[in-house]
Amino acid sequence: MTVYFGYNPGIDGEHGVSAVSVKRAGLPRCRAAATVQTADAALAWLVERIADADVCGGLAVSAPTEWTLGPGCERPADRYLRERYGDDMMVSPEFTEGAVALSGMCVLMKLRERWSDLLVTETEPRLLCGEMDRQQYDVDGFYEEMEKWLRPCTPRRSIPVVRPPLLSEPMWRAVFSAWALGRSTDHWLDLHGVAAARSERFVMRPAGRTKFLWPPPCPNTAAGGRDRLRSS
Repeated sequence: MTVYFGYNPGIDGEHGVSAVSVKRAGLPRCRAAATVQTADAALAWLVERIADADVCGGLAVSAPTEWTLGPGCERPADRYLRERYGDDMMVSPEFTEGAVALSGMCVLMKLRERWSDLLVTETEPRLLCGEMDRQQYDVDGFYEEMEKWLRPCTPRRSIPVVRPPLLSEPMWRAVFSAWALGRSTDHWLDLHGVAAARSERFVMRPAGRTKFLWPPPCPNTAAGGRDRLRSS
């Protein structure tokens, strides 16, 4: 079975990792997930499980996988998301926490040393969750499956509205990112393929080429809307 992996880097104690497969109906089966202390621990967690996977479908990492030297460090992908969703929904790479940027890239580079052909996609789970919800990717089904998985250790409550107290935000984002990668299709856009403006021409790829997979705009939906991953 194909397993998809997610990594949500952060400060010490807030590194989320996950291993998720996708059922025939498109719903997730969370095989493992954790919040670990350091990027080194996240790397060890991912290496062990990628090596054990029958088929590795790739890694979704919620950190910049390409860099630019332009104003505000904005990349073509950032510009696309800002123009579609608005400035208030975007965090410029210029203001990304150093722990996120450094940990994400360091883990990615170490994984690519071992698996040079590892499929990697950058992700922004907060925006991606809202977009997939609008495009009827059964995000409610995702939450229902996750509630079943969490039920033994979590008081019954509505996960789409209130984040369970025993489930960390980094782990939650890692699980969703892995599931979204498993649901992606050949029709999804690669935002790292968006044409660069003159100020964005100095693009650097320390870990090699990666993708930024994103659902194409749906003509029957508008951008914006609720943020399904934000805790109340």
